Amino acid sequence: MTTKTTNRPWENEVLDLLLDAVCIVDADGRFTYVNGACETIFGYTREELIDKQMIDLVLPEDREQTQQAAKKVMEGTPTLQFENRYRRKDGRVVELSWTASWSQSLGVRIGVARDMTERKRADEALADTKEQLERSNRSLREANDMLQRLATTDHLTGIENRWSFENRAEIEISRAERYGEHLSIVLFDIDHFKAINDHFGHLVGDQIIIEITNRVRRNLRVVDMLARWGGEEFAVILPNCRLSDAALLAEKLRTLIADEAFADVGQVTSSFGVAEWAPRESLDHWIKHADDTLYAAKAAGRNAVCVHKA
Repeated sequence: MTTKTTNRPWENEVLDLLLDAVCIVDADGRFTYVNGACETIFGYTREELIDKQMIDLVLPEDREQTQQAAKKVMEGTPTLQFENRYRRKDGRVVELSWTASWSQSLGVRIGVARDMTERKRADEALADTKEQLERSNRSLREANDMLQRLATTDHLTGIENRWSFENRAEIEISRAERYGEHLSIVLFDIDHFKAINDHFGHLVGDQIIIEITNRVRRNLRVVDMLARWGGEEFAVILPNCRLSDAALLAEKLRTLIADEAFADVGQVTSSFGVAEWAPRESLDHWIKHADDTLYAAKAAGRNAVCVHKA
């Protein structure tokens, strides 16, 4: 026979004021007392809950852990906290956070439960929102990276474009000015490139540009920067590099381009202009010196290197 736990009327009234569920369960696992919040949480009336097996309300997948918790309480664990899920009378699932203890004198379990359903839903919604925000941020970063690449990279060759080169050149000028380092630039373009396009077509012309890019890039230092200046013209910035060393590199690159024939076209040559940055010189003036020497190389018959003399 189940022994029902009785309370004085005023105790019932006080317990019914609580928002948390308060219940007493006997050694057989049956409700012997429930407060008003239990009715609200479980959806059953007091009369329906009293003598009902508490475990019958627990979701099947949570029953083992619930039984283990009940066993620990009955074995003397002073106070135990755990969470589990229940099926309400109307079929909805509620998630409860329990604080339970065992009354040795009464031979019953006393439990106080808080409905965590809305909080869990809010936490899950917050987690979903956070995940969506993180995905959006990743997509935004990827889009920004792509836009940055589009803004700074030449689409045909994959090297830096003129805008990116000028930004880097300003940085290198500031560094050279601060530390008193040498800084040089090489400008070069492909000789008679319009004739190549006119005779062999633009697709072949594009392949020439790509192949020259690859030949040059393989022979630069990590700190150097190669950029497509525009059309068939290229620029190389050489940090911490004297004019004499820049001239030697330009001659090496000229040879690499001229001495190995290109598919479908044969020999292709390039002309080079080299200039070293002078202290307090602007980027525009520095580039103009290199550009003037490039045109001097072309005027001298092309397939040549000319160096700006300060």
